[in-house]
Amino acid sequence: NTNTLFSYRCIRNLGVLIENPEDEPENLVKITKESGDSYLIDLSKMHVNALRPSPEILPLPVHNEQSLNNLPYVKFRVHPNVFPTPAYSNNMWNSENWQFFQTYTGYPTGYRIPNQRELLIMSTRMPADAWKTFYSSNNQNTKPFYMCQTSFSLNGKSPYSSERDGFYWDSSSGNFILQNYRTEKGYVRPIQDVAQ
Repeated sequence: NTNTLFSYRCIRNLGVLIENPEDEPENLVKITKESGDSYLIDLSKMHVNALRPSPEILPLPVHNEQSLNNLPYVKFRVHPNVFPTPAYSNNMWNSENWQFFQTYTGYPTGYRIPNQRELLIMSTRMPADAWKTFYSSNNQNTKPFYMCQTSFSLNGKSPYSSERDGFYWDSSSGNFILQNYRTEKGYVRPIQDVAQ
């Protein structure tokens, strides 16, 4: 209102007792590598309002990034493999766009496509070597995009293209992106909620 610019220095609560200010804050996300390249992600230190209250076996209901279905469950396991299995033929990979994975059912029993927040936690907490590069016989390689189930709340309406359906993660650049074209294709690293 005064045409004057202000800067703000932001803070956050690290959960350290004021009597012990030198203590290291406890990580809210605990990740454990299991057999093979499977990972268990434990969010039990997070506030209950940041979590989905019940585990799911089937795909989550249709939702967008603002929905409660975009919350993670308190514990979930990341499958070691990518679906469908990456294969290279006829000068292309068998990757699929976001829309394809909304009805894809080729995951192992009990596993499903992650929502946006689950994929974001996976992409930021799992080590770099947990995300494979796939190679073809003629030296074509890919460090693929990974799709999630979460759609875009603005429904692609102007000024956005009608093709901005949902979100994915680029494992090569590390960027979390809103799909811009249906030609942007990838795979799914499925998860299963682990009941307490």
